[in-house]
Amino acid sequence: MGNSHSRANYTWQVSVLGKHKLSERHLQPFLESGLSFLPEENRDRTSITTGAGVELHFGRVRFTPRLRYTRRLNQFGLGAVRDQFQFAVGVHEASTSRMPTLLGRHFSLRFVVGSGITKLLKDRSYPWSLTVTSSDSLTPIAGIRIGFPVTENLAVEADGLFRGTHQLDGTLRPDGSFMRKPPVAMADGSRSAFLTWEFPVLAKYHFAVRKISPLVELGPAFRITAHTYSPNYSHYGVAGGLGVSTHLWKLKVSPTLRYTRWAQDKKIRGVDPSTSTAPNQVEVVVGFSF
Repeated sequence: MGNSHSRANYTWQVSVLGKHKLSERHLQPFLESGLSFLPEENRDRTSITTGAGVELHFGRVRFTPRLRYTRRLNQFGLGAVRDQFQFAVGVHEASTSRMPTLLGRHFSLRFVVGSGITKLLKDRSYPWSLTVTSSDSLTPIAGIRIGFPVTENLAVEADGLFRGTHQLDGTLRPDGSFMRKPPVAMADGSRSAFLTWEFPVLAKYHFAVRKISPLVELGPAFRITAHTYSPNYSHYGVAGGLGVSTHLWKLKVSPTLRYTRWAQDKKIRGVDPSTSTAPNQVEVVVGFSF
Protein backbone atom coordinates (compact mmCIF):
# COMPACT_ATOMS: atom_id res chain seq x y z
CA MET A 1 0.00 0.00 0.00
CA GLY A 2 1.49 3.33 -1.01
CA ASN A 3 1.79 6.33 1.27
CA SER A 4 -0.81 9.05 0.94
CA HIS A 5 -0.40 12.62 2.04
CA SER A 6 -3.05 15.23 2.71
CA ARG A 7 -2.74 18.89 3.60
CA ALA A 8 -5.39 21.20 5.01
CA ASN A 9 -5.93 24.45 3.16
CA TYR A 10 -7.92 27.35 4.63
CA THR A 11 -9.13 30.50 2.93
CA TRP A 12 -10.88 33.68 4.02
CA GLN A 13 -13.59 35.08 1.76
CA VAL A 14 -14.43 38.75 2.32
CA SER A 15 -17.79 39.76 0.80
CA VAL A 16 -19.18 43.29 0.47
CA LEU A 17 -22.86 42.80 -0.38
CA GLY A 18 -25.91 45.00 -0.67
CA LYS A 19 -29.04 43.41 0.84
CA HIS A 20 -32.62 44.20 -0.13
CA LYS A 21 -35.58 42.84 1.87
CA LEU A 22 -38.66 41.96 -0.17
CA SER A 23 -41.02 42.03 2.82
CA GLU A 24 -41.17 43.40 6.37
CA ARG A 25 -43.28 40.54 7.75
CA HIS A 26 -42.27 37.80 10.20
CA LEU A 27 -40.77 35.79 7.30
CA GLN A 28 -38.62 38.20 5.30
CA PRO A 29 -37.19 37.01 1.94
CA PHE A 30 -34.22 39.02 0.68
CA LEU A 31 -31.80 39.36 -2.22
CA GLU A 32 -28.12 40.24 -1.96
CA SER A 33 -25.37 41.07 -4.42
CA GLY A 34 -21.86 42.51 -4.46
CA LEU A 35 -18.15 41.72 -4.67
CA SER A 36 -16.13 39.03 -2.90
CA PHE A 37 -12.38 38.72 -2.36
CA LEU A 38 -10.17 35.76 -1.44
CA PRO A 39 -6.87 37.27 -0.26
CA GLU A 40 -4.08 34.77 -0.93
CA GLU A 41 -0.41 35.43 -1.57
CA ASN A 42 -0.10 36.18 -5.32
CA ARG A 43 -3.32 34.26 -6.01
CA ASP A 44 -5.93 36.59 -4.53
CA ARG A 45 -9.21 36.32 -6.40
CA THR A 46 -12.02 38.75 -7.12
CA SER A 47 -15.58 37.55 -7.67
CA ILE A 48 -19.18 38.65 -8.11
CA THR A 49 -21.51 37.15 -5.51
CA THR A 50 -25.32 37.06 -5.60
CA GLY A 51 -27.72 35.26 -3.32
CA ALA A 52 -31.23 34.86 -1.96
CA GLY A 53 -32.52 33.82 1.43
CA VAL A 54 -34.99 34.49 4.22
CA GLU A 55 -34.74 36.13 7.63
CA LEU A 56 -36.49 34.16 10.38
CA HIS A 57 -37.46 35.72 13.74
CA PHE A 58 -37.22 33.75 17.00
CA GLY A 59 -37.71 36.28 19.77
CA ARG A 60 -34.76 38.68 19.56
CA VAL A 61 -32.66 36.21 17.55
CA ARG A 62 -32.57 36.37 13.75
CA PHE A 63 -31.57 33.44 11.51
CA THR A 64 -30.75 34.18 7.86
CA PRO A 65 -30.21 31.04 5.76
CA ARG A 66 -29.23 31.91 2.20
CA LEU A 67 -27.95 30.30 -0.99
CA ARG A 68 -25.12 32.18 -2.72
CA TYR A 69 -23.61 31.92 -6.17
CA THR A 70 -20.07 33.22 -6.75
CA ARG A 71 -18.53 33.81 -10.18
CA ARG A 72 -14.74 34.22 -10.22
CA LEU A 73 -13.47 37.10 -12.36
CA ASN A 74 -9.78 36.15 -12.39
CA GLN A 75 -7.25 33.42 -11.62
CA PHE A 76 -9.04 30.62 -13.48
CA GLY A 77 -5.79 28.98 -14.57
CA LEU A 78 -4.35 28.55 -11.07
CA GLY A 79 -6.54 25.70 -9.89
CA ALA A 80 -9.53 27.87 -8.94
CA VAL A 81 -13.12 26.77 -9.47
CA ARG A 82 -14.79 29.48 -11.54
CA ASP A 83 -18.39 28.87 -10.40
CA GLN A 84 -19.24 28.18 -6.77
CA PHE A 85 -22.47 27.68 -4.81
CA GLN A 86 -22.53 28.14 -1.04
CA PHE A 87 -25.16 27.64 1.63
CA ALA A 88 -24.64 29.90 4.64
CA VAL A 89 -26.62 30.71 7.78
CA GLY A 90 -26.19 33.97 9.65
CA VAL A 91 -27.24 34.45 13.27
CA HIS A 92 -27.60 37.83 14.95
CA GLU A 93 -29.57 39.55 17.67
CA ALA A 94 -32.18 42.14 16.78
CA SER A 95 -31.07 45.66 17.57
CA THR A 96 -33.11 48.79 18.15
CA SER A 97 -30.07 51.05 17.98
CA ARG A 98 -29.90 53.81 15.39
CA MET A 99 -27.00 55.41 13.59
CA PRO A 100 -25.02 57.66 15.98
CA THR A 101 -25.73 61.38 15.94
CA LEU A 102 -23.63 64.50 16.32
CA LEU A 103 -25.21 67.91 16.94
CA GLY A 104 -28.58 66.34 16.27
CA ARG A 105 -27.62 64.93 12.83
CA HIS A 106 -27.39 61.25 11.93
CA PHE A 107 -24.33 59.65 10.39
CA SER A 108 -24.91 57.74 7.15
CA LEU A 109 -23.42 54.39 6.12
CA ARG A 110 -23.02 53.31 2.47
CA PHE A 111 -21.37 50.58 0.50
CA VAL A 112 -18.89 51.53 -2.22
CA VAL A 113 -17.79 49.62 -5.32
CA GLY A 114 -15.78 50.80 -8.28
CA SER A 115 -12.78 50.32 -10.51
CA GLY A 116 -9.42 51.93 -11.05
CA ILE A 117 -9.09 53.50 -14.51
CA THR A 118 -5.37 54.11 -14.27
CA LYS A 119 -2.89 51.50 -13.05
CA LEU A 120 -1.84 51.51 -9.42
CA LEU A 121 1.84 50.86 -10.26
CA LYS A 122 4.23 52.51 -12.70
CA ASP A 123 5.21 50.68 -15.87
CA ARG A 124 8.98 50.21 -16.04
CA SER A 125 11.14 48.94 -18.89
CA TYR A 126 14.72 47.69 -18.91
CA PRO A 127 15.91 47.80 -22.56
CA TRP A 128 19.29 46.21 -21.78
CA SER A 129 17.54 43.01 -20.64
CA LEU A 130 14.43 43.34 -22.84
CA THR A 131 12.23 43.05 -19.75
CA VAL A 132 9.17 45.05 -18.65
CA THR A 133 7.30 45.44 -15.36
CA SER A 134 3.62 46.32 -15.55
CA SER A 135 0.45 45.83 -13.44
CA ASP A 136 -3.24 44.95 -13.76
CA SER A 137 -5.65 47.31 -15.50
CA LEU A 138 -9.17 48.11 -14.26
CA THR A 139 -8.62 46.72 -10.77
CA PRO A 140 -11.82 46.41 -8.64
CA ILE A 141 -12.47 48.60 -5.59
CA ALA A 142 -14.85 47.90 -2.70
CA GLY A 143 -15.46 49.22 0.80
CA ILE A 144 -17.69 51.33 3.02
CA ARG A 145 -18.42 55.05 3.42
CA ILE A 146 -19.40 56.95 6.56
CA GLY A 147 -20.89 60.41 6.13
CA PHE A 148 -21.92 63.30 8.36
CA PRO A 149 -24.13 66.14 7.07
CA VAL A 150 -22.89 69.62 7.95
CA THR A 151 -25.60 71.61 6.17
CA GLU A 152 -28.41 70.66 3.82
CA ASN A 153 -26.02 70.46 0.84
CA LEU A 154 -22.60 69.98 2.47
CA ALA A 155 -21.34 66.77 4.09
CA VAL A 156 -18.06 65.27 5.25
CA GLU A 157 -17.50 61.65 4.18
CA ALA A 158 -14.74 59.13 4.87
CA ASP A 159 -14.20 56.03 2.71
CA GLY A 160 -12.42 52.80 3.60
CA LEU A 161 -11.60 51.16 0.25
CA PHE A 162 -9.74 47.98 -0.64
CA ARG A 163 -7.87 47.91 -3.95
CA GLY A 164 -5.37 45.29 -5.02
CA THR A 165 -3.20 44.76 -8.06
CA HIS A 166 -0.31 42.57 -9.20
CA GLN A 167 3.12 43.44 -10.47
CA LEU A 168 3.49 41.61 -13.78
CA ASP A 169 6.92 40.85 -15.20
CA GLY A 170 7.41 40.14 -18.89
CA THR A 171 9.65 40.57 -21.88
CA LEU A 172 9.72 42.92 -24.86
CA ARG A 173 8.94 41.45 -28.25
CA PRO A 174 10.86 42.74 -31.29
CA ASP A 175 7.82 44.86 -32.24
CA GLY A 176 7.92 46.57 -28.82
CA SER A 177 4.85 44.81 -27.39
CA PHE A 178 4.70 43.27 -23.93
CA MET A 179 4.69 39.49 -23.41
CA ARG A 180 3.91 38.44 -19.86
CA LYS A 181 5.77 35.52 -18.30
CA PRO A 182 3.54 32.44 -17.91
CA PRO A 183 1.78 31.97 -14.52
CA VAL A 184 3.78 28.82 -13.80
CA ALA A 185 6.85 31.02 -13.44
CA MET A 186 5.51 32.66 -10.29
CA ALA A 187 8.42 31.34 -8.26
CA ASP A 188 10.82 33.64 -10.10
CA GLY A 189 8.75 36.73 -9.27
CA SER A 190 6.78 37.06 -12.52
CA ARG A 191 3.62 37.90 -10.57
CA SER A 192 3.39 39.38 -7.08
CA ALA A 193 0.51 40.94 -5.16
CA PHE A 194 0.41 44.63 -4.18
CA LEU A 195 -2.55 45.45 -1.91
CA THR A 196 -3.76 48.86 -0.72
CA TRP A 197 -6.40 50.22 1.62
CA GLU A 198 -7.33 53.83 0.80
CA PHE A 199 -8.96 56.28 3.23
CA PRO A 200 -10.04 59.53 1.55
CA VAL A 201 -11.67 62.10 3.88
CA LEU A 202 -13.68 64.43 1.67
CA ALA A 203 -15.87 67.50 1.94
CA LYS A 204 -18.74 66.85 -0.46
CA TYR A 205 -21.14 69.50 -1.79
CA HIS A 206 -24.43 68.56 -3.50
CA PHE A 207 -26.04 71.14 -5.77
CA ALA A 208 -29.76 71.51 -5.11
CA VAL A 209 -31.45 69.71 -8.02
CA ARG A 210 -34.53 67.52 -7.66
CA LYS A 211 -33.93 64.16 -9.36
CA ILE A 212 -30.21 64.19 -10.20
CA SER A 213 -27.95 66.30 -8.00
CA PRO A 214 -24.41 67.09 -9.24
CA LEU A 215 -21.72 66.89 -6.58
CA VAL A 216 -18.11 67.90 -6.06
CA GLU A 217 -15.68 66.55 -3.46
CA LEU A 218 -12.22 67.47 -2.20
CA GLY A 219 -9.97 66.48 0.68
CA PRO A 220 -6.92 64.55 1.90
CA ALA A 221 -6.40 60.85 1.18
CA PHE A 222 -4.40 58.26 3.10
CA ARG A 223 -3.44 54.66 2.35
CA ILE A 224 -1.63 51.64 3.73
CA THR A 225 -0.03 48.85 1.72
CA ALA A 226 0.47 45.11 2.15
CA HIS A 227 2.51 42.32 0.50
CA THR A 228 5.34 44.82 0.12
CA TYR A 229 7.86 46.85 2.12
CA SER A 230 5.50 49.58 3.26
CA PRO A 231 7.99 52.39 4.21
CA ASN A 232 9.05 52.71 0.55
CA TYR A 233 5.64 53.93 -0.63
CA SER A 234 3.69 57.16 -0.32
CA HIS A 235 0.86 57.07 2.20
CA TYR A 236 -0.89 60.41 1.69
CA GLY A 237 -2.24 62.58 -1.10
CA VAL A 238 -5.07 64.88 -2.19
CA ALA A 239 -8.29 63.63 -3.78
CA GLY A 240 -11.05 65.41 -5.70
CA GLY A 241 -13.98 64.29 -7.78
CA LEU A 242 -17.10 65.07 -9.77
CA GLY A 243 -20.28 63.01 -9.72
CA VAL A 244 -24.03 62.89 -9.32
CA SER A 245 -26.45 61.63 -6.70
CA THR A 246 -29.84 60.16 -7.54
CA HIS A 247 -32.46 57.61 -6.46
CA LEU A 248 -33.26 54.37 -8.27
CA TRP A 249 -36.43 53.12 -6.61
CA LYS A 250 -35.42 52.78 -2.93
CA LEU A 251 -31.72 52.75 -3.74
CA LYS A 252 -29.64 55.92 -3.38
CA VAL A 253 -26.74 55.90 -5.87
CA SER A 254 -23.84 58.33 -6.25
CA PRO A 255 -21.35 57.52 -9.07
CA THR A 256 -18.22 59.67 -8.95
CA LEU A 257 -15.13 60.11 -11.10
CA ARG A 258 -12.27 60.68 -8.63
CA TYR A 259 -8.69 61.84 -9.12
CA THR A 260 -6.00 61.40 -6.46
CA ARG A 261 -2.53 62.90 -6.51
CA TRP A 262 -0.27 60.81 -4.28
CA ALA A 263 3.03 61.97 -2.83
CA GLN A 264 6.18 60.55 -4.39
CA ASP A 265 7.50 57.20 -3.20
CA LYS A 266 10.60 57.21 -1.03
CA LYS A 267 13.76 57.02 -3.13
CA ILE A 268 16.39 54.44 -2.31
CA ARG A 269 19.88 55.89 -2.84
CA GLY A 270 18.27 58.48 -5.10
CA VAL A 271 16.38 55.91 -7.18
CA ASP A 272 12.68 54.91 -7.13
CA PRO A 273 11.86 51.46 -5.68
CA SER A 274 11.85 48.66 -8.26
CA THR A 275 8.08 48.52 -7.74
CA SER A 276 6.81 52.12 -7.75
CA THR A 277 3.29 53.50 -7.30
CA ALA A 278 1.83 55.88 -9.88
CA PRO A 279 1.43 59.42 -8.47
CA ASN A 280 -1.69 60.14 -10.58
CA GLN A 281 -4.69 57.89 -9.94
CA VAL A 282 -8.11 58.03 -11.59
CA GLU A 283 -10.95 55.77 -10.51
CA VAL A 284 -14.72 55.43 -10.69
CA VAL A 285 -16.49 54.77 -7.37
CA VAL A 286 -20.19 54.26 -6.77
CA GLY A 287 -21.72 54.65 -3.33
CA PHE A 288 -25.12 53.12 -2.67
CA SER A 289 -27.48 52.69 0.26
CA PHE A 290 -31.05 51.54 0.84
